[in-house]
Amino acid sequence: MNKHTLFHAIAATALCGAGHGTLLLDFNSNQAGGGTPITGSPADPTTPVHNETGYQSYHVSHELGEQLNPATPGSYNTNFALTGASVTTVTPAWINTTDNRVRQSIGRSDGQAASWLGNNVNLLRDWIGVDARTGNGGNFDSGPTYMTLTLGGLPAADYTMTTFHHDVENMNAFFSLEVSTDGGSTFGTPLNGRMTNSLAGGTPAENEILPGDGINVAGGDPSELSSTLNLGFTAVGDDVVLRFTPLVTDPGTGVHQAFFGINGFQLSQVPEPSTGLLALVGLGFLARRRR
Repeated sequence: MNKHTLFHAIAATALCGAGHGTLLLDFNSNQAGGGTPITGSPADPTTPVHNETGYQSYHVSHELGEQLNPATPGSYNTNFALTGASVTTVTPAWINTTDNRVRQSIGRSDGQAASWLGNNVNLLRDWIGVDARTGNGGNFDSGPTYMTLTLGGLPAADYTMTTFHHDVENMNAFFSLEVSTDGGSTFGTPLNGRMTNSLAGGTPAENEILPGDGINVAGGDPSELSSTLNLGFTAVGDDVVLRFTPLVTDPGTGVHQAFFGINGFQLSQVPEPSTGLLALVGLGFLARRRR
């Protein structure tokens, strides 16, 4: 089995098995009637109004320093397929800025959410991320503005992960993702990703899946968005760190390419560790973008 075929196989296993032995996490905001988060308790399941059914929640307020500077870890119970019951922590951080305006927790209105005609609208209507604009404390003009997600407590095993990056408003930035399996000491080869959007307009306007007749993508499944990423890694007992940054090559491209956002993710253990997978992860991680 070649590497390309191998990855398709493990990605299909992860997506088809979502909900059984899988950590499903939805990032939720206080905006647009999203509910009031409890400072110090981002995993509280009672506060988010727009949490996706079947997902656990990480719920924080937009640009609020007491909740995001630094952010409190969310703790999540998962019964992983190979290693059984476990508590995984998820902690966002903005590592090269002190400005709260960089720390995004965006929730969209009902009208904006209606631009997405497919499934799982509560997953896609809100996201956590980065405002990289220099005037808001980011590094839009000079270099990366990083946001990291640290996954703590993962049992040693092989994992597949699906991450969602869609805005029901106008964000359509390109971004970079790097993965570390040694607690952030070293990172693998960067993967280039992008955010899709489903509301007409924007600066610049770049709408891959505008609503029209029928649904936005075939079947209405967010996993079929070109912005959805599938990757794999091997946890060895250290924290796993995902490092994201918007890729702004021209500061004149416009406001809607100065942001990065992640709606949520699915994380599963690979049922049968594979030599091919381990070889690929030796390069840092393996990943592909939906096309």
